[in-house]
Amino acid sequence: MSLIALQREFRAHILHGTDAIEQRMPDRALRGLRVYRHAYHATLVDCLRDTYEKTAAWLGDDAFDAAADTYIDTYPPSSWTLADYGRQFPAALALAYPDDPEVGELAWLDLALRQAFAAGDLPGVDPAALADVDWDRATIRFAAHVAVRATRTNVVALWNALVGDATPPDCDTDIPGGLLVWRDGLSPYFRSTTRVEAETLIALTSGISFANACALVGNMHDLGPDDVGEMLCEWLSSGLIIAIA
Repeated sequence: MSLIALQREFRAHILHGTDAIEQRMPDRALRGLRVYRHAYHATLVDCLRDTYEKTAAWLGDDAFDAAADTYIDTYPPSSWTLADYGRQFPAALALAYPDDPEVGELAWLDLALRQAFAAGDLPGVDPAALADVDWDRATIRFAAHVAVRATRTNVVALWNALVGDATPPDCDTDIPGGLLVWRDGLSPYFRSTTRVEAETLIALTSGISFANACALVGNMHDLGPDDVGEMLCEWLSSGLIIAIA
């Protein structure tokens, strides 16, 4: 057997538990291989639990471990650092819990806060520079630590209860809104938004022009100039916008 074939069998065993390589190893080496595979798997579970702390608290140990096991079998690490591992976990949980949308939303918030802390930093736009902006053609660039999504649950109330070790409220799955995550200095923050603000931010972060984003959201919601101005002021004051081109 070639070295590359042996390495592939070893990798398949570590990732998926296939037993082809076990038939080639003496018992003493086999025990070490099984210890290594267990340690590999346990490290990835611990990595997911560290990133998704509130999600794990909401699901409970058994349910979280089961979800982590399935995820690890489906998504082996592909980066040089474990800091990148688990980025597809919120989407995987949303598929695994279609009738419990708060699970995917809690996981998204866990990950977004972690990524906001690690993201690069650039200074926000000086509001004085807005006087010369052609808003019909302008595009807005947001800081790398900004993340936004639409939501349908009381995920913020659930999160706050989990942080304070309080009894979480009943989950409400009929609250259309949004979540905004950003960083100020070294501290990540989040807040709930209206659905209008969330969809406007989602449109703008996709790269379309400011005018087109307002028109797109305005076709679905009641969005007036005052609403747009208020949102812009809030984003600027929070340092979310780093360039307007």
